[in-house]
Amino acid sequence: MEYIFHKHSIILTIIFLFFTSKSISQITETGVTDDFSNFNAPTKKSAVLNQNCDNNSLACYELTISKDTINQNHSIKTIRDSVHQKLNIDLHQSYKTYYSYNFTFGTSCKNNSIIPLTIDLKNNSILSFGIELLNKYSVDTTQGIYLEIYLEDINGQVLKYDKKVIEDLNNNWQYWIGITHSIPSNIDVGFNKSRFLPSDGLINFSYDFKQAWSSNTMLGGQPDLTYNFDISQVIKLGLMFRSSHLNYNDNYHSYPIKINIEISDFKLGKHSLSDLGTTCN
Repeated sequence: MEYIFHKHSIILTIIFLFFTSKSISQITETGVTDDFSNFNAPTKKSAVLNQNCDNNSLACYELTISKDTINQNHSIKTIRDSVHQKLNIDLHQSYKTYYSYNFTFGTSCKNNSIIPLTIDLKNNSILSFGIELLNKYSVDTTQGIYLEIYLEDINGQVLKYDKKVIEDLNNNWQYWIGITHSIPSNIDVGFNKSRFLPSDGLINFSYDFKQAWSSNTMLGGQPDLTYNFDISQVIKLGLMFRSSHLNYNDNYHSYPIKINIEISDFKLGKHSLSDLGTTCN
């Protein structure tokens, strides 16, 4: 009887692990993970009450990705490929256009106004994901693509530089977080590579934002001399893709790009199955 009990326990454990590991997508007050195995993004009911909106219903944490848009400066289309567990991004961007591809974390309501929900990254602020530039469109193999990454807090402050920027303010562009520019070999800003190409295949990116420094602007401007970022109230993760082909006669603006990219195994902050909670669906 003891043997049968243990055998059944093992079988139940295997079944449990199969179903819990098959899909790992969730969002909590302290982080988010998404393996893109589900057609819908992860959600969780929040303990933060909506105030004066929607009959005081509970707010909803939800990993929200930039909506598809088409205008004269750029077009973007996103597909959650649950079969291959990828997020596919098709982006066309014109000259002098810098589109921020955003991950946000849901909304609540206060005084009849929609407000963003925040996640607290003070105990774990590591971002990681896989990224691959596909060979759907022609990419200049002598140039490649830059990827710039930042966090934004509830007050509009931005984390976009590695903290070593304070020692070298005049060359702040070398310290932007991502896969970008001519990164000195002693600086780890996620992936020590100046640009990426289809020939690179899958790149596993990782960066701990505890090593980052703040700025009051997403584009341009100097880093703050004093760290002003509230990492306990993060409202956005932004990705910016740019051509590394720059016009040196026009303030180093990037030339147009047409790219197709896949992202996989997205993780930001703390995520645990024990924190899953109740979904909003």
